[in-house]
Order: sequence, then structure tokens, then C-alpha cells
Amino acid sequence: MSREKQKKIFIIFTIFLIILSIFSIIYLITLNNEINSLTNEKIKLESDIKNTDKKINDLETNITLLEDQKITQEHNPTFDEALYFINNDDTNNKTYYEGGYNCVYFSKDLNNNASEKGLKCAYVELIFNYGSSHAIIAFDTIDKGIVYFEPQTDQIVNISIGKDYWSECFENGIYKGPGNIISEINHYW
Repeated sequence: MSREKQKKIFIIFTIFLIILSIFSIIYLITLNNEINSLTNEKIKLESDIKNTDKKINDLETNITLLEDQKITQEHNPTFDEALYFINNDDTNNKTYYEGGYNCVYFSKDLNNNASEKGLKCAYVELIFNYGSSHAIIAFDTIDKGIVYFEPQTDQIVNISIGKDYWSECFENGIYKGPGNIISEINHYW
């Protein structure tokens, strides 16, 4: 082969290598751009997933709060609602004993049971003229105002300062001795 021919082949081969290199570089640049684009898309998707996870977590927290609020949200009942609750609660069936399960526990349990049913109920402390006290409950009904109940008997009591609790506040007075005059009424809603 002549030198001239070898030179031409070398030039053609070199041009071919240059063209092949250019195409390879273009392909590598395109591939690199695709990789960068996919990497950016992956980073965006990971960020979207994190944001979505946070939104889901926030929604679950809000649902839990709403469920808790629904359970614990209390309302002032109607008189009939309060009466229905009192008549269907069994706190009054518990046994009273001095120094143990007394009026405080009757009132506390009845109050808690009302709250669990969504009824706003007050623990009411009556202070008698000689310093002793007694606990009852009350509902601020939307149709008849505040109504008081003796939790040991489920009876409605009409209390006011100056009245003897056991003999004057019940429809059929219960006599428990003199000196149970109400001198103070404290509501704890």
C-alpha cells in the first residue's frame, strides 16, 4: 500500500474516531442531563413523599383530636335529658358508708358518668351553718335553668341559702336532725 493511501486511511480513520468521539460526547452529555433530570425528579419526589407523610401525620393527629373532642365535648342538657340520665344511671345503687364511699364519691361518680355521656354537670358543695358540708350535682338545663339532684337518691332538690337541706329542700322532706341550714353553695363545673 502506498503512503498516500495509508495517509488517506489514517485521515479517514481519524475523522471517524473524531465523529465517533463527538457522538459519544453528545450521547454522554445527553445521558448526564437525563441522569441529572432524574436525580432532580427523585429529590422532588422524596420531598413530596416527606410532605405527604407530614400531611398524613397531621391529618391523623387532627382526626384523633376531633375524636377525643367528640367524646369529651359536653353540652348543657335539656331537663328531660338530665332526668333521663339520672333515671338510667346506677350510681344511686351504691352503698353509702361513713369514712368511705360517701356523698363526695356519689357526686363525683355521677358527675363523671354525666361527662362521659356528653352532659355538662356540676359538682356542688353545700356548706351548712355549723361548718359541715354535703356534695350534690347540678345540670344547667337549657329549658329549666339549674336543676339540682341528690346523687344518693336521684331526687330533685330545691336548694337555696337559708333552707334546711334535709327537711326543706326535698319534695318529701327527710329529717336528719336540726342545723343543716345551707349557708354557702359552691358550683364546680
